[in-house]
Amino acid sequence: PEYCALVSGLIAMTPMLFGFRAGDVVETQCECNGAAQCSLQVRWKPVTDITRRAEYFEKRAELLQARLEATQGTVNDLVSADSVEAVLRRIVTEAARAVPAPAYVLVLSGHSSPDPDVYAAGLDHHTAVQIGHDILDASEPTKNGLDLAAGRLIVPVVSARASYGYLCAIDPAPERFFSQEIEVLDAYASMAAAAPDSASALAEARPAPTAARVLL
Repeated sequence: PEYCALVSGLIAMTPMLFGFRAGDVVETQCECNGAAQCSLQVRWKPVTDITRRAEYFEKRAELLQARLEATQGTVNDLVSADSVEAVLRRIVTEAARAVPAPAYVLVLSGHSSPDPDVYAAGLDHHTAVQIGHDILDASEPTKNGLDLAAGRLIVPVVSARASYGYLCAIDPAPERFFSQEIEVLDAYASMAAAAPDSASALAEARPAPTAARVLL
């Protein structure tokens, strides 16, 4: 009986391979009950294109809602964080939750020092720094966001003010990343660019009150 239940469960999924919903399986005969052979009857309901599109958009809405909530949480972190470094660490952590991968590296060109600023998740700092140097040293670190040979998904960290570096998700599994995940990482890369942008804007604004007092 346990084997029959297993087979029934597998057969119920067969219509899904052809774009239908899971089927209903009824065992009309069973050898356990003395029949010559087991006999299963499978039924499934037709699915119209309208129904498929409705289900697709429903799932897409759920996904977008989840992404929006995650993005709102990250924006709150941006506003409440004590320093740029704290913001960047949180962005790497949140990006790792949005696009699951074994490791993440955020590398930003150092403007005050020759060494880049590197933030990582799932890697030790030494390895993360090596990967960061590799990405910055490459003339073309990414093609359409994907470096399948290295198992990397790379997006630029750039704003209207400056180009800062790259956000990289690392997963050696072949064909691991989907094109839709590039859009998600792009959003987090934009947030990563907003952090130094904000810091620069604040630094530029600090002398303004003193200058205004002097002029008055």
